Amino acid sequence: MAGNWRWRPAGVPVSDVLTAGTWGTGLPTGDARQSVWVWTELRAGSDDLFAQKLDSTGARSWDSTGVWLGTSGTTEAGIFSATGDGRGGAIAAWSLYRNSRNWDLYAQHVNSAGHRCWSDTGLAVCRDTDEQKWVPTAVTDGDGGAIIAWLDYRWGSGSGIYAQRVADGAGVTEAPNAEARATHTGPTVVRGVLDLEVGSGQNTAYRAELADVSGRRVLDLHPGANDVRALAPGVYFVREEPQASGRTPQPVRKVVLTE
Repeated sequence: MAGNWRWRPAGVPVSDVLTAGTWGTGLPTGDARQSVWVWTELRAGSDDLFAQKLDSTGARSWDSTGVWLGTSGTTEAGIFSATGDGRGGAIAAWSLYRNSRNWDLYAQHVNSAGHRCWSDTGLAVCRDTDEQKWVPTAVTDGDGGAIIAWLDYRWGSGSGIYAQRVADGAGVTEAPNAEARATHTGPTVVRGVLDLEVGSGQNTAYRAELADVSGRRVLDLHPGANDVRALAPGVYFVREEPQASGRTPQPVRKVVLTE
């Protein structure tokens, strides 16, 4: 069977802007031969990320110059990873230069209509004060979000592999299994406020705390709204313990705070 090109003989332009770029990738959308393209361009003194969708005819579906996703803050890197969101859009992750010993990791979600879903500057995946300089890896989580993994060099501790799950919304709440998700209302985070519900059978003799991944207590909690805006994005655990005799302590529950 002979192959043949389906678009113009010289190819189709993904962007009308002719500037230096260092990296690009194409992603399937799972929708009728459409594709999303993510690349870097040197438009304003640093490598910035852009995205474009092409339809089955090779025509551009979004802005002719591409949708701006974020900046690396330098011409030194221009390295990123991207994955489809399974809904016609894409999620890209990249390193942002702060100084020679401090790089942060950011991500952006562009939906099927070409709109940025997160902050205009991107979602801070990791703002640790060390180096998240190397190319991250982004894979779909199968539910419209992504899991991002990266090599992280932390001064005084050495390097290690870290990962974070990102998704739309001010916070992501996870339950340990589907049954718990269906029958229990766990702690939720909306706009920097963690809402902790207590069953109607509870009384005021109640204790709860928020711990980080090392098990260190970072915040005492109370029933109702708890302000968590001062906490860095990441994985935390809610530990609840009713003080009344004869009551069973609640299981530890995970909460993921995103910016």
